[in-house]
Amino acid sequence: MKLSNQWTKEQRLAIDTRGVNLLVSAAAGSGKTAVLVERIIQMITKDGVDIDALLVMTFTNAAAAEMRERIGEAIVEALEKEPENRQLERQLTLLNRSSITTIHSFCLEVIRSHFHEIQLDPGFRIADDTEGAILREEALEEVLETFYEEGSKEFLSLVDAYGGKKDDKALGDLVLDLHRFIMSHPWPLKWLEEKVALFRVEDQGLMDLPMMGAFKEDLLSRVRPLVGSLSKAKELSEEDPSFVGYVETFLEDQQIVNSFVELLTRDSSFDELRDFLMQTSWSRMKSAKRGHDKNQAEVIKGLREDVKETFKGMKENYFKDSEEDHLTMLQEIYPHLQMLKELTSAFMAAYESRKREKSLLDFSDLEHLALRILTEEKEGQMVPSSIARGYKEKFEEVLVDEYQDSNEVQEVLITMVSRKEEVDQNVFMVGDVKQSIYRFRQAKPALFMDKYRRYTEDGNGLGKKILLYKNFRSKENILNTVNFLFKGIMSDEVGELDYTDEEALIYGATYYDDVEEGEEKEPVEILLMEEQSTSEEEGDEGEMALDPSTYKAMEVEAKMVAGRIKDLINEEFMVYDKGLKGNRPVTYRDIVILMRATSSPAPIYLEALHEAGIPCYSDNSTGYFDTIEIRTVMSLLKIIDNPLQDVPLLAVLRSPLFAFSEEELVEIRKKSEDEDLYQNLLATSWENIALSRKIQYFLEKLKVYRDLSGFMNLDEFIWYLYTDTSYLDYVSAMPDGLERQANLKVLFQRAKQFEETSLKGLFNFIRFIDRLKKTTGDIGAAKILGENENLVRIMSIHKSKGLEFPVVLLVNTAKRFNKMDLRKTMILHEDLGFGPTYFDLRRNLKNTTIFRELIKERKTLENLSEEMRILYVALTRAKEKLIITGQVKSFEKSFKKWTELSAGEGEGLLPVKVEKASGYLDWIMAAFLKHHGLSAHRTDEMPYGFGQDTLVVLNKMTKLDVLKEAVVEGETKEGVFTLTDVKDPLASFMISERLGYVYDHEEATKKSSKISVTELKKLRAMGEDPEELEPLIKERPKERPRFLSKETGLQAAERGTAFHKVMQHISLFSGDVQEIEEDLHSLLHRELLTKEELQSINPKEIDVLLKSPLGHRMKEAEKNGQLHREKKFLLHFGDSEAMVIGVIDCFFQEGEDLIIVDYKTDRVSMKDASTVLTERYEEQLRYYEEALKAITGLNVKEKYLYSVANEKEIFIN
Repeated sequence: MKLSNQWTKEQRLAIDTRGVNLLVSAAAGSGKTAVLVERIIQMITKDGVDIDALLVMTFTNAAAAEMRERIGEAIVEALEKEPENRQLERQLTLLNRSSITTIHSFCLEVIRSHFHEIQLDPGFRIADDTEGAILREEALEEVLETFYEEGSKEFLSLVDAYGGKKDDKALGDLVLDLHRFIMSHPWPLKWLEEKVALFRVEDQGLMDLPMMGAFKEDLLSRVRPLVGSLSKAKELSEEDPSFVGYVETFLEDQQIVNSFVELLTRDSSFDELRDFLMQTSWSRMKSAKRGHDKNQAEVIKGLREDVKETFKGMKENYFKDSEEDHLTMLQEIYPHLQMLKELTSAFMAAYESRKREKSLLDFSDLEHLALRILTEEKEGQMVPSSIARGYKEKFEEVLVDEYQDSNEVQEVLITMVSRKEEVDQNVFMVGDVKQSIYRFRQAKPALFMDKYRRYTEDGNGLGKKILLYKNFRSKENILNTVNFLFKGIMSDEVGELDYTDEEALIYGATYYDDVEEGEEKEPVEILLMEEQSTSEEEGDEGEMALDPSTYKAMEVEAKMVAGRIKDLINEEFMVYDKGLKGNRPVTYRDIVILMRATSSPAPIYLEALHEAGIPCYSDNSTGYFDTIEIRTVMSLLKIIDNPLQDVPLLAVLRSPLFAFSEEELVEIRKKSEDEDLYQNLLATSWENIALSRKIQYFLEKLKVYRDLSGFMNLDEFIWYLYTDTSYLDYVSAMPDGLERQANLKVLFQRAKQFEETSLKGLFNFIRFIDRLKKTTGDIGAAKILGENENLVRIMSIHKSKGLEFPVVLLVNTAKRFNKMDLRKTMILHEDLGFGPTYFDLRRNLKNTTIFRELIKERKTLENLSEEMRILYVALTRAKEKLIITGQVKSFEKSFKKWTELSAGEGEGLLPVKVEKASGYLDWIMAAFLKHHGLSAHRTDEMPYGFGQDTLVVLNKMTKLDVLKEAVVEGETKEGVFTLTDVKDPLASFMISERLGYVYDHEEATKKSSKISVTELKKLRAMGEDPEELEPLIKERPKERPRFLSKETGLQAAERGTAFHKVMQHISLFSGDVQEIEEDLHSLLHRELLTKEELQSINPKEIDVLLKSPLGHRMKEAEKNGQLHREKKFLLHFGDSEAMVIGVIDCFFQEGEDLIIVDYKTDRVSMKDASTVLTERYEEQLRYYEEALKAITGLNVKEKYLYSVANEKEIFIN
């Protein structure tokens, strides 16, 4: 803890200010925890406040325990100075009952004290996460079954729209997602009711709907900055006579933008805005004068392109459909949302009922039940209950740590137990909005920002704010680097905060200066690796016996990182040691590798570091269920529960537990190939005596285990299996034996935890583990190396929050931002509500909605802001050395992109450019291309001199460079046999020749032997869902559950398949619709069609086809025996060795020429049919043409697409 004379002025204010709501905005490394602890110490030692009269809320149990410990140490330290102080002795006694706790622990305390107020069983227990997931799954199944039994049209329509293509899993997932989402709201059902009601449009105009206020705000926030972009472009054009011709164009552009802003600021209708955008045309820029600066021209044109792209995006995202169309879609979606609300409410009730039956609560219950106890409704408003008023009187102050990570429920809870809104205010909130990185848990940084903007530094009645931006963690150059980067990229538009000098980190760790006087500044390093190799480098591959193509980019980046770590260790890079009060050489434990997510990259980095001989540790939570020992024991448990499972039974028999050979297993299988393997084991006659004995031993053991499993506690039973089979001892003798033993012990502990849940028995435990795999994916292999050992740590940025390291390597920065949540059929937003996709079930079409696009746009910005804060957290973990690494396909293309992204006034980037970044590396490089040390890498050759106080170096390497370095620096590991160990030259040669053998046709083994036409053809309609487009090769669709087929009809692909079946088998000479219907029923009786397929066929559509000019030509060819249907082909295309397969719907011969006909059942509008279908399938027909030419030797004269839905033939050139 800091001594009193070391506190800064701002810290002292944060410690001493009383009687007002206080928001302390404490940047990374500013000592906020020390300030919070000191404030508490001052209150109990000087103000005479008892420790149990303070409510201190922290984010984690570990933080609460640390704070309690630090307060205890401070009290003991004070008692040593004043041993007679009875107040301090009393505080030490009260410390154990003090409310220094997490929000959930406080809620639990409230519930335990007042359970009778909500008629709760006092014997309740907190459910395990997996136990809760199982109960939710059961509740969902129960509710869905009930709704299916009722079979209302509204529900079945909801299933058709949001249930998915093959089953209703997507609807179940939507209900679970919605439930999880709304439970972060204080009153979930009220939120549901209000947000669904937003779609009740009735007789309102589109712009009159409540959501459209946010729509106009978002459009204005998009368009207004464009005025500045155009002014800048015009200004640059006026400065250079070469571009004087551009000025007139920019004046016209400014008129367009200003007119649209004016329309938005007055009460314009939606169609007025739409008409303006549809009629807007951008005039062509005049040519610049000869000899103009081409780089400057690119900058100017780039600014204009941003404006045009913004307008194009608005037109495509929001104004593609008319006001009437939008209102129609919203009206038709409303019943779906009403039904979704009913379904979710029913699920919540069923889940609640199951929990109550078992006396369980989950974590969201803790908050909501505490809220029920602490609130009551008066005149439509939620106000503090009498119990809440008691807490208000009890607590002298409510102190909230990490306030930036609070959600709506927690905010209401804090308000109810504090005097935040009363005269004698008593809430102390500390946090840093730039480190709010838990939006995925529904944290709401807007709560912090709202107070940050409303509170003043002198206190204004609402509250007071204090800024702590002096950093006592990092060296000055690291802070300058962070400031330079975030001044460039973070703004109100993208980042939710304008990173100005007021927000900048201030150097405060002056203890570094005492030991580094006169030394050069340590640079921040950026290491980039290029995947592509030059021709000269490719020629070097043979010399190094390297093939870069066999290494993935991430593997090579990991090797680059390993090499840099070895350099730091070998060079004895010096780091400051507070214990020594001086420098010492860096050790492995001083180094951390941070990455956005660890699931995929961490194993690759672990392997690269192990190969380099670097001890390392990862917090990666995968790999546990894939270990051989866990798979073996789980297989044993499965067959003890039910031996009629061949796969786990084979795994157990083949394992060291019973050690059956492959030959013995074959013999057992051959006993009867129709029976289960277990039934074969029960056979009594075996010629092989040794095998018979092994089988008998196994069956006896299995019987014992099955009997014991019925009455032993599960954890005791699993331990019995370990000892009886000696498997725990066996795995200890395997490679990594200690870790394998630890894995088995973790399974034992899991069983022990399971015994404490409401679920019982071996079957439920197996189900519990299977559910655990689905919900968490994995639990991570057991770690036998502790985090405090001398090794390099690999961890996610999220897990590094609150920690600090002398050396930080931020890796894999080229990883693209995850946008999967924006592709869902239903997007959710805490303020705006539902963003649904519209499904026209009658015409089998889908479309986006204006609400969806609005929410998508809002969430895109929010997600980018979150990613920016995550990057801030990563960079501010570093104390003395910061290294950033990334990989690119091509330096040339990447630097061109980064140069374009770096556009903006001064060192700042334009928000529209910041939005275009696809990952951290884009932000970092775009910002630093304005740095005086890196601007030479710009492709526009424009010099910049920003960042004079910041030292950043860039090192570029190719893939081959890294691999060569890894080979040169690699050392032979102990216990590894190499050719240098072989003294006999002939033997060495023969070993080398055999080990180095390469199959002559190695490349062929990596290629598919057959490729469908679908795989060859790149669909041009990328905006469409490929699953909705009719497959080019007609595959028999997978069978669906009968109840789904009956209730919801066939899917689009199934209807298409049904039509093609009909056209393959029906007579072309049916005279009218009635005859066609008779033919169709004949196909049904011949079992060529199912009943459902028959119902999907419209005989009139076939009649129209057969009576069309194309139909008459097909009939004529049929008469002459020259018409072919559903013709399959298999042949080579071009130089490819792969065979291409396909099926041509119909072709016929006229004279010496062929005509191709391809039926299309895609639902497209009549006016767009020719264009859309041609774009989608033109290339496919070209492949068919080449196939027929190769097969028949005849010329293809004509190619037709026949649109069934539009009853139209489309000629393809």
